[in-house]
Amino acid sequence: MTNWERHRRCLGASTACPRCDSCESVLHVLRDCPYAHDVWSATLGSLLPPTFFANNLDVWLLSSFRSSSPTLFSDVPWFILFASTRWHLWKSRTDLIFTGVVTPADSTAIRSVNWSRHYSMVSNKIISKPIVRDVAPCCCLPPQSPWVCLNTDGSVCPCSKYARAGGIIRDSSGTWVTGYGRGIGIGIVDVFTSELWAIYDDLLLAWQLGFDCVQVQSDCSKAILVISDANSLNGYSILIRNILSLCQRNWAIKFLWIPRTANQVADKLLKQIPFPHFDMIHLDAPPDYLMSQLEQDNSSSHGFTVA
Repeated sequence: MTNWERHRRCLGASTACPRCDSCESVLHVLRDCPYAHDVWSATLGSLLPPTFFANNLDVWLLSSFRSSSPTLFSDVPWFILFASTRWHLWKSRTDLIFTGVVTPADSTAIRSVNWSRHYSMVSNKIISKPIVRDVAPCCCLPPQSPWVCLNTDGSVCPCSKYARAGGIIRDSSGTWVTGYGRGIGIGIVDVFTSELWAIYDDLLLAWQLGFDCVQVQSDCSKAILVISDANSLNGYSILIRNILSLCQRNWAIKFLWIPRTANQVADKLLKQIPFPHFDMIHLDAPPDYLMSQLEQDNSSSHGFTVA
């Protein structure tokens, strides 16, 4: 919490930045403080956009995340370097407040670049890793009893940048258990992260419903690879670590990649989530717009068979 916010809530006597004595807002910590200005200049240098230090917080964040501008480092995309630098600026501020450690601006810049390179390298390695797949089915693959099937999907609208996550749960005979969906952000979440949120929400919901054997089906091969990596618990994002922590509970979980054509029910459900809507939507019964796809899954020779 910044000093401005602490003062607004009557938790602090001063709004002053501990580095420069100006009013310490979020934007001040991340961009406008002379310390932050030095860090940005070190990481992006002459490639900083002309309006980088001019916009308000919301415009600055959205425009920077959407930017495809080059960086000084050919192996690091702009949005990764931007996110890393922003995080390390905040971390250096909390280190100063809570431990009294003063981190030089050049050290913060170096850490930002190194973290960005590591993240880019890992992401590229995951994307380029070959995946062996069977012949792609045209419908959802049912599990055997007593397993339940979790079909998950995530998406980001290319125009509004509205990210959504959702899915459905069915038993081995194709009987509808529940469906869910929600918006998870505007302009700050990529497709991969939305797919991970869908898996996390689906697993959490299945655990709350008391299922012991769960098969998660997703058309995002990258998400399946990351979750299946035994070393993921020691790296990657908090969201992935939270998914893996759910997997370590006392139940059985299988992850299965399926093609997009076999995940049409989850995809259609996702498209019906209104804009913007960030509260979880629960569907205790299948909606009319999904009935034809559910019937197709149930009637297919490879899909569910109704008991």
